[in-house]
Amino acid sequence: NQQFKPSAGTPPVQPPSPVTQGLRAMHSGLCVRAASVADGQPLTQGACSPAFAIEARPVDGAVELRPTGSSLCIEMPGSSTQNFTQAVLWPCWGGANQRWVATAQIDGSTSYRNVNSGKCLDVLDASTAAGAQLIQYDCHPGANQRFTLGSAPSQPGTPPVPPTGTARVLCLG
Repeated sequence: NQQFKPSAGTPPVQPPSPVTQGLRAMHSGLCVRAASVADGQPLTQGACSPAFAIEARPVDGAVELRPTGSSLCIEMPGSSTQNFTQAVLWPCWGGANQRWVATAQIDGSTSYRNVNSGKCLDVLDASTAAGAQLIQYDCHPGANQRFTLGSAPSQPGTPPVPPTGTARVLCLG
């Protein structure tokens, strides 16, 4: 991972209501995944599946990223502020380590900065392989920190189908 300075003045993205879709990484086309929807499950990227859709819920000027229908949130465990900390699922409790500032990028993707650490959701080493860890890392403009939230096709590399309405497309991977 290279360090870059984030661009100043980019407005945060605020979905008007929960948006449920696959969270797909721009650089790999793979979606955010966990082995199961359970406490402490580490997040990786893998084949997109409607069974693991992500919901972006607005909370206090940020969003919570949740597997649809669950009470779990994507968080940085232990309120870590360290680079390379792997994101996990944990029961939502409203902590800053579970909230993400969504920032629109010029290519239509979104980056997610953790409210607690100020670091961005990142696919480790910009890997395009299934199973690569989702971590937090210093924010930079690399495609491994840009995601779209859209329909989750079953095959990696298939472009997401934009959701209906005014919601943005956002993919983590």
